[in-house]
Amino acid sequence: MDDVSHIEDLPTRIAAFIDDELRAALDALGGATVSDQDVHNARKSLKKARGGLRLYRPAMAEPTFSEYNLALRDAGRLLSPLRDGHSQLQLFLGFEDDAWLPSAHIESALHEDLSQARHTFDTTKARDLCTTAIGQVRAALAAYPPVNAETCIDGLRRIYRSGRQALNRVRKKDSAARRHELRKQAKYLRVALEVIGAPGFDDDHDRARRIASWLGEDHDLAVLCERIEHSGGGWKTTHERWAHRIRERQHKLQRKALAKAEELFERKPKAFVSGLKDGDGN
Repeated sequence: MDDVSHIEDLPTRIAAFIDDELRAALDALGGATVSDQDVHNARKSLKKARGGLRLYRPAMAEPTFSEYNLALRDAGRLLSPLRDGHSQLQLFLGFEDDAWLPSAHIESALHEDLSQARHTFDTTKARDLCTTAIGQVRAALAAYPPVNAETCIDGLRRIYRSGRQALNRVRKKDSAARRHELRKQAKYLRVALEVIGAPGFDDDHDRARRIASWLGEDHDLAVLCERIEHSGGGWKTTHERWAHRIRERQHKLQRKALAKAEELFERKPKAFVSGLKDGDGN
């Protein structure tokens, strides 16, 4: 690759980034007590580490990549119930402007969900299992042979290609599952661009960030809607009104996210990464 002076140290920076995020996850879970915010921070760090790991993927045997990626994914899933309970409650409280919708029984049910998730987290080995898995992957990556910058750029190309493929699947048949996959791919791309830090990709980074954020809220709203519909108590009319209000917001988020995805993934993968040669990604 011509003129790669701005990415010559990319493998070193990727390795440091992944290690920093794994250490941050361990630190968040390592206190005498672990707050909901600690769990949220740990999950974010794990997702960022998985995004950075994808830049290494072309240099790894596929079973090796899958082993590390799945270990970190499963570690994150051990934290998901507590994070989801907290986020669902906060998301619901964000609708407080809709005072005309009865909400006390729903809020009570969400508080109970969070309390149960906290109890489960505190009384099981979830934290120990999570930290053990993170520590094992961190140690394995620390001993992994160095890779070259060209390999990392190929990793970025593959991430971008996966995002284009996810968008194409949404175009063919829109569904919550396909939007969720597009969200994940946008998040991986955002992390990869953050790590690479090449000039000229600021707009792409911002697009990926917005897509991931909007589709993340869309996903959480879908889960919240389902939870409300099953909260019981003979509140059918109230639940239908809440479902209508939530879906209105979802539709707005989906329109914005998909429009931004069309902008982000309009190039071919080879053309996208070619911007790294001259620092002009956009």
